[in-house]
Amino acid sequence: MELSICGNNCPCCGLRVLCGGCAAADGNPFGKPCFAARYIKTGGKEAFEAFKNQLATEVNRLDVPGMPPVQKLQPTNGRFVNMAYRLPGGSRVTLLKDDAVYLTCYLPCLFDESSFFSVVADMDFLLVSLCGDGSREGELLVYRKR
Repeated sequence: MELSICGNNCPCCGLRVLCGGCAAADGNPFGKPCFAARYIKTGGKEAFEAFKNQLATEVNRLDVPGMPPVQKLQPTNGRFVNMAYRLPGGSRVTLLKDDAVYLTCYLPCLFDESSFFSVVADMDFLLVSLCGDGSREGELLVYRKR
């Protein structure tokens, strides 16, 4: 039995106890609608793959220095990618929701082996940050409405 609608590997998530898989929750993992499940239910898996490819193209067009091209975006729970970003005044802010699903990927920084890029996107925005090894805080490079 498939646990996810999008084909993501739910048993490897570690949060399955909290959601049980979005197929069982009819596209509402963690008690909230998943945009990936909604997209697939409306347009099919092929349309969702085309959407993911379009997002990758949009991110690659940002031409972030030191960031290799995005090849693939994977559905991920927000708890795994929601980190704090330092604002100019010194305070920190998180921009994502822990119980939402986003399309993400991590890419090595070509200029610094100890850093990596975190790419997060959904229907409404693109976010690129630079993170240090093991850090839960990132430098926000791009936050753009789509």
